[in-house]
Amino acid sequence: MRVLVTGGTGFLGRHTVAALHDAGAQTRILARGSGATHHGSVLDPTTLEEAIDGCEAVLHLAGRVDRDRSARDALTRLHVDGTLAVLDAAARAGVRRVVYASTSGTIAVTRDPRALPDETWPYPDALVAGWPYYATKVAAERAALDRAATLPLDLVVLNPSLLLGPGDTGGSSTNDVADLLAGRTPAVPSGTINFVDVRDVASAFVRAVEAGTPGSRYLLGAANWTLRRFADTVCSLGGVAAPRFSAPDRPSRWLARATAPLFRATGRPPPLHPVTVEMAQHSWTFRWDKATRELGFRPRSPHETLSDTIADLRR
Repeated sequence: MRVLVTGGTGFLGRHTVAALHDAGAQTRILARGSGATHHGSVLDPTTLEEAIDGCEAVLHLAGRVDRDRSARDALTRLHVDGTLAVLDAAARAGVRRVVYASTSGTIAVTRDPRALPDETWPYPDALVAGWPYYATKVAAERAALDRAATLPLDLVVLNPSLLLGPGDTGGSSTNDVADLLAGRTPAVPSGTINFVDVRDVASAFVRAVEAGTPGSRYLLGAANWTLRRFADTVCSLGGVAAPRFSAPDRPSRWLARATAPLFRATGRPPPLHPVTVEMAQHSWTFRWDKATRELGFRPRSPHETLSDTIADLRR
């Protein structure tokens, strides 16, 4: 089987391409980074058409994480317009299945730490409206499912949580672990977290090429923890002291909003990003029973994932 992987040079992309090779698939990679077989963007129609021609499936992983509210327009173009472009090009090329990498944050983010959402929960539009990455991913997922319903192809959406594990060369996903190991986290926020091993998510993407119900979403996670438990476990496994203090919600938000403009004026990123602080005071936990039933998704131990992440960061 010939499979196109958009964003195939990123953290999840590299693991997914490796899993496809192990499964005997022939892969093409559309990305900007080194290692791409087709250099370019999903927003470039010519490159996209060339990359997708002759493929039987597409794994659409291309995306960008940015928490700055000024990035909303660029994220909308990439996430919404880019995803629709992939679907339209796939339909014209006769591709039978597209597997789209969304995020658990299009479903499983609440203010209630006791909540355990599943795929039946509604989109959290109001809650994520001020968070550009998640707001544009919600818009992209909704638009993709609507568009796919009108096209002669099957769309399956996978919604992984925070990706951890080895191989995050850019540091975009494992930076929270790195900060804890380096003592750069003075206090722990009040929220909860779900995380999952990137290797297990990559395997789920490969299985989703054949399995999964068209038009369905699948949450992928491995551990529902408080941020305090996450911080304490990372530091224990890493042999470093855990942060002693808990960050109070209201003062943290006020401090982040007050100091961010001062740092931006000097051209430096703020140590407390207002969006990051807000998100860390919410609950990101959920259930992944559907992926277990329909995709055979069985993630490894979260302690194994964290140990491998720490070892890889130190290497």
